[in-house]
Order: sequence, then C-alpha cells, then structure tokens
Amino acid sequence: MMHEIPSLVPQLVALVIGGGGLVHLAGPRPLRQLLAEWGYGRGFNWVTGAFTVAAGVFLALPQLRIWGVVLSAFLLFGTTVLLLDHRKYLFALPSILLLGALPLTLVAS
Repeated sequence: MMHEIPSLVPQLVALVIGGGGLVHLAGPRPLRQLLAEWGYGRGFNWVTGAFTVAAGVFLALPQLRIWGVVLSAFLLFGTTVLLLDHRKYLFALPSILLLGALPLTLVAS
C-alpha cells in the first residue's frame, strides 16, 4: 500500500491548485472585491483562474508535469508575495505549503 502513496502526491497537488483556479474562474464577490481594492482590474480573476487551472491540468499529466511545476511555482510565489505584502499571513500559508510540495510532484512515481 505504501508504494501507491507517492503517486497520489502529484494528483493531490494538481487537484488543490486546479480547484483554486476554478474558484478564481467562478469569481466570488469577496475575491473580486479584494482584487479591486488591491488595484487589479475587472476580470483579473479570469486571468489568474485560467493560468491556475492550466497549471493543475499540467500537474495531473505526467508528460507535462514539469511545466505544471514551473507554472505553479511562478503563480504560487506571486500569490505568496502578494498576500504577505498585504499582511494576509494566514491566507499565504496554503501557498507556501503548496510551494513546498511542488518538488515532491517531480520525484513521485
């Protein structure tokens, strides 16, 4: 049973990242309001959502996983910096944890 766990890591990371992208695409009002307060234009959630969903799909496919890691790392780093800059420390924690999990997706079987 233990030999199956490593192969689940990339799928779990892909699911979490892709799910976050779907939330951005759905554009709940609090998210849109927060982005507007921070100076991002209307529809910015669509841009972030599309890239994040793409990263999740890339992570789920072994042939494209390296590109998913690169795209996810870029997005998560930007998210972390943005949230820390706006003193949203608790909200930055999932991004930081996901950044730490990205290397595991590359070594998983």
